[in-house]
Amino acid sequence: MLKQRIDILRCIRENTPCLPVWLSGLIFRRALLILVVAVALTAGLTVYTVLTFRIDTDFAKMVSNRVPFRQELNRFRQAFPQLNDVLLLVIDAKTPEQAGIVRDLLLEHLRREPKVFRSVFAPRGNAFFKKNGLLYRNTKELIDMADNLATMQPFLGSLAQEMSLESLFAVLADVFGADSNALDKDRLNLLLTKLDGAVAKVGSGEPDWISWQNLMQGRSEDQTHREFIILVPNLDYLSLNPIKSALNQIEHAKAELADKDFADVSVRVTGNLALNVENLFSVRQGIYLMGAASVGMVLVILIWGLKSGRLVVFSMITLLMGMDWTFGFAMLAIGRLNIISVTFVVLFVGLGIDYSIQFCLRYKELIVNGWNHPDAIQRTLEETGNTLLLCTLTTATGFYAFIPTAYSGASELGMIAGTGMFINLLANITVLPSMIHLWRPQFLRCTTAPKPLKAAISQAPHRFPKIILASSAAFFLAGVALLPKVSFDYNPLNLNNQKAQSVRTAQDLLKQSDTSMWTISILCDSATEANRLANRMKTLSVVEKTMMLADLVPADQAQKIQLIEEMALFMPPIDADLQIVKNPVKDTIAAVDKFRKALAKYIENASGDSAEALSMARNVDLLMEHLRNPDAAVKITDQLETTMLMPLKYLLEQLSRLMQPEAFTAEQLPQELTSRYISEHLYRVEVFPRENLNDLEALERFVMTIEEITPRATGTPVGIVRAGQTISHAFLQAFIISIAANIILLIFATRRLREVLLILAPLLISLGLIAGTTVILKIPFNFANIIVVPLLLGIGLDYGIHMVHRFRLKSVNGETILRTSTVRGVLFSALSTIFSFSSLCFSANQGTASIGIMLILSVTIMIGCTLLLLPALLQMFYKQL
Repeated sequence: MLKQRIDILRCIRENTPCLPVWLSGLIFRRALLILVVAVALTAGLTVYTVLTFRIDTDFAKMVSNRVPFRQELNRFRQAFPQLNDVLLLVIDAKTPEQAGIVRDLLLEHLRREPKVFRSVFAPRGNAFFKKNGLLYRNTKELIDMADNLATMQPFLGSLAQEMSLESLFAVLADVFGADSNALDKDRLNLLLTKLDGAVAKVGSGEPDWISWQNLMQGRSEDQTHREFIILVPNLDYLSLNPIKSALNQIEHAKAELADKDFADVSVRVTGNLALNVENLFSVRQGIYLMGAASVGMVLVILIWGLKSGRLVVFSMITLLMGMDWTFGFAMLAIGRLNIISVTFVVLFVGLGIDYSIQFCLRYKELIVNGWNHPDAIQRTLEETGNTLLLCTLTTATGFYAFIPTAYSGASELGMIAGTGMFINLLANITVLPSMIHLWRPQFLRCTTAPKPLKAAISQAPHRFPKIILASSAAFFLAGVALLPKVSFDYNPLNLNNQKAQSVRTAQDLLKQSDTSMWTISILCDSATEANRLANRMKTLSVVEKTMMLADLVPADQAQKIQLIEEMALFMPPIDADLQIVKNPVKDTIAAVDKFRKALAKYIENASGDSAEALSMARNVDLLMEHLRNPDAAVKITDQLETTMLMPLKYLLEQLSRLMQPEAFTAEQLPQELTSRYISEHLYRVEVFPRENLNDLEALERFVMTIEEITPRATGTPVGIVRAGQTISHAFLQAFIISIAANIILLIFATRRLREVLLILAPLLISLGLIAGTTVILKIPFNFANIIVVPLLLGIGLDYGIHMVHRFRLKSVNGETILRTSTVRGVLFSALSTIFSFSSLCFSANQGTASIGIMLILSVTIMIGCTLLLLPALLQMFYKQL
């Protein structure tokens, strides 16, 4: 085997055919059999691929399990499986009552579906917290709450006896009575403001809610109130969407909310499971669209470049067969694709079509110059075989360089795409010439060479080589100077579909420290160690708070229970089945009219001369006009009940439950709470960031600060930062392996150091220009597009190898290298690569799109350098060839 490899390299070096002589004979004698075998193989692998096709979008799996941070993450996932693969419902409402009611309605609906959800948990909707929630307040907050409740007691007491609009407006009439001192002036004005807004919107048909909770607490700020529900769905692995049933149930629950006048409450879905599935959708949908677009664009280039319908068809069949065989290899060898390796489809199209273009153009060139058909095929195999084999070795080396790295995502891509290059070579030296032999394309014979590039362009490298070299050196140095400013974006959210609800919601949550999805978890062996570590974390400037099992047991429970018992004295008795009473509409109208008259008297008083009261009076007058319309009265009273009474009913029921707390210990906490912070003998400390982790500097600062204290930190922030570092190192490792292996390969293949340097020079200058351009255009590297640079080594070397190899052939006959079919093939190959990769840019998945952008930019720069710089170098330093 080693001798055979040495013979192949010697053949490449000496310009003697390296493909076996029997290959052309086999094609001439058994072309039909070759095609039958190829079709059968394609059909079999297609069926296998369809049955086994799978895409894994878990970012955590993009890095090898051998890396320490992955091992710690796996340990955490095994200890707390209920924290993995979750959906997070984010409920945003204008009032706390709305948010709480919607949360409870969703909980009720979703808990009816145990076949769909293994766990449905709401941190503040848990029955335990609804009863003991006040114990988590500090004593000052409880004292303030008692004062507020005492102030509102007469108001709440009357309504607790009868929850109706008639009773509400009667109480309001008493509150604004001339001799009433039920509320202080500030609270009266706040009450007027709340009532005014609600009545105005009801009069105009718009839904609105009064927050009696804010009113009781004296709060006037208008802010969004947020609740969370954490869902662990049962995954359906047989479905293309494993959480389809869960999402359907969520949509059904949201539809019920809209029917109950909660259409203005926002319910959004996010969480790592939703992000992964959304990523899967964008990649899965994109793979078919990108593949079709890529093939279509390449087809246009082939039609333009080959100008032969049969050669175009033969090239496309060869390409699609090679792609199908590579798909089958991927499923057989690895069993899945990931969000990085899925791009091999477009990479294969862009790189693989180069082989067919070179073969077809050389065959066509020989035919139009008078060669007969068998000799043209044999000569094409001999001349292009060496070049295509060497290009396969260099391109595959660029891919294979990722295999030994810890970047599993790119490692799998390297294995698939690298092997795919050999598969593509096999197809192009068997299937393509067999089709050409059986169905011979027809060309017009001529004695002149094909139409060359424009004379001025083709002569430029030979006329102005020093200017081109000097300019290239200047641009290269400028690019190198910008290298320190090259950036790496390791935020995985930036790789997802930015229009997806799950992504936008996650980014929104990261803006606030107390709602951040990205927290760090530390596993401790004892409660004492966890407590010590948590106290240490609280002193850090990057930490907002910590949470562990001990934090679920509030301090000073006896004192707080005493305060709550005293507070309960101000609470009116609440029926267990408190209901909103619907009195006759005429009684409601009479109560509203009574309130209108009381408000008018209040305004007549000097103390009542306020903008709030005047505005309220105008809106109540308008409300009375609407209520006098019998058709509109029923609808308006229903809206008033929703706006005013439903939140009041919820508040009274909530307060009633909170007035009956019981002291408890950690052992008495519900299992669904303790299981989130203790697993067997492991105690979890959860650390919340103070800064917005959408900012990469803040993310890195948060992780590095925590890891200075303990190496056992894990969680999404640690995974992102450490994965970014691992991938950066993997990229550098792959780059070094690729360039070293290719240099060694070229040295063995050519035995001419000067020739190796000539091939490498345009490539290295291109890399410097690419680095500088990414800085100028503000295109950062990321988890996805970082694979581009090592791959460019193979692509750039291919261009140089084709041109130097043709330069060494006598067929140039003194003409410039840019006038040959080889250079036209290189140009068309580059154009097909650029057009093929452009399909990636339209992917909804931003990681895939960034690969397309980076490849288009890089290949454009690389082909420009190769076509201008390499001929100039050959002119100056290698005329003797």
